[in-house]
Amino acid sequence: MQPLIHLLKHDVVWKDNRVVPKYCEIIGDIIKLYVEWESRMLNCFLDIQHINIIDDRLDNNVMLSSADQNTKRTCKAQFKVLVTKILHSENRRPVELTHFYDMASSDKMNFHNLWHHPLLMASHERYKFPKNALAILGSVSHWIEDYKSYEKSKYKDERKRNTNIINNIQSSKHHIAFNYVYVHDKDSYEDNVVGVLNYTTKIADHLGEHFTKTHPSKLFAHEIEEALTALFPERLIDLFEFLVVHKNLSVGTIEAVLLVHFDAPKKSPSSSFAY
Repeated sequence: MQPLIHLLKHDVVWKDNRVVPKYCEIIGDIIKLYVEWESRMLNCFLDIQHINIIDDRLDNNVMLSSADQNTKRTCKAQFKVLVTKILHSENRRPVELTHFYDMASSDKMNFHNLWHHPLLMASHERYKFPKNALAILGSVSHWIEDYKSYEKSKYKDERKRNTNIINNIQSSKHHIAFNYVYVHDKDSYEDNVVGVLNYTTKIADHLGEHFTKTHPSKLFAHEIEEALTALFPERLIDLFEFLVVHKNLSVGTIEAVLLVHFDAPKKSPSSSFAY
């Protein structure tokens, strides 16, 4: 058994722009604690000095002391304080981390759904997320109009985002293969969240065959996912927020979309495209 506060002095929490699986699991365990506590108390206090780790998982014997229960901080506010000490605020994926903190503080977000945030997804889950989400949205009436309206509402006070798909493609080191997919059905890819969703889903469906023609070496699925996220940094958080907050989909539906369960381990992808 090791205190989390001591582990954090030596552990690597981020690797290759990702929260490492160990800390995805630890944060998931913390989320489950807060799910329980939030259902029966308004305020709660749990900080890194209260947490012990056994076999890379949270010690199930973590309890709130009577003194801790006197805190005036809400469970959501305290969760953000705690998780910020684990993830910090400066890294190479600031868009998703900021969104994770925003969702953790939002009254519209419950802790169950927070576990499925893109920041905590494994690479293979991120890669499949758009395609699986489309399968769910296909049975939702007027989702295309709703998703466009969501985008306009969310970003109405900000400068126009760089959602010009073809311009973004040209900035990628994989632009030849990415453009090959784009030009074959470019009328389907409007410069908005729906177009980005359609385009990145098409990439997942067909990119292997195009890389065979344009690339001399193997490219793994997680590398394609990284390249797409570099082009469209908000693509997964927009989709997640639309599903969970705007469409108010249940935890069960989100689990079906991601093909994982609340306790499912986050494993590294093993698939790749052969050329």
